[in-house]
Amino acid sequence: MSHVTDIYIAPIIFEAKIPAAMPPPVNSNNNKSKRQQHHGEKKQHRHLKIDEKFDLT
Repeated sequence: MSHVTDIYIAPIIFEAKIPAAMPPPVNSNNNKSKRQQHHGEKKQHRHLKIDEKFDLT
């Protein structure tokens, strides 16, 4: 029974934490789009470096 209650409690805690941790919607949207673009650029650079290494070998 304790295992079942654990499974039920975990999602409830998660759902309660997510809205509390979220900043105001407009700010979060702007920050997320900018952050995602930066992450995308960094990932592309990493992939390019890996490709170059593969070309060299």
